[in-house]
Amino acid sequence: MPVAWLSLDEADNDLTRFLTYLIAALQRTDAGIGVDIQAALAAAQAPLAGILLTRLVADIAGWLTGAVESSSWSSTTTP
Repeated sequence: MPVAWLSLDEADNDLTRFLTYLIAALQRTDAGIGVDIQAALAAAQAPLAGILLTRLVADIAGWLTGAVESSSWSSTTTP
């Protein structure tokens, strides 16, 4: 089973930073996950968080046999 490891700290409360790291972790198992979201994050005015999260969920829908692990979810308050 593929596993994406994500280690978080308090600075990861920033949605752009969080999504960037989450996508990087997921891409270690499938390089195609989140590619369009990365482009949106790099844009001067990124789309709303809900749009980005919806796209990410759609990207990982076929990857449901994998898992995302984090050693420090308690370090963040959002998302």
